Amino acid sequence: MRRTQVLEKGIWKDTSFKQLYREADFRIYDENNMLVKDSNGNTEFHATSNPYYSKAYECWMINTY
Repeated sequence: MRRTQVLEKGIWKDTSFKQLYREADFRIYDENNMLVKDSNGNTEFHATSNPYYSKAYECWMINTY
């Protein structure tokens, strides 16, 4: 199962993906405990939306930059 962490006051804390929020800095670990990377190799993300459920992809998503 994937693990999500949010950066709060300079400390990475475990959280639920659905508990992320707009403006949060976060990272995700995959099932092998490796950091998830985007197409540019970034492992830390900044949320530009709250989490939402995508019926098209049948999973929870969040917008980032």
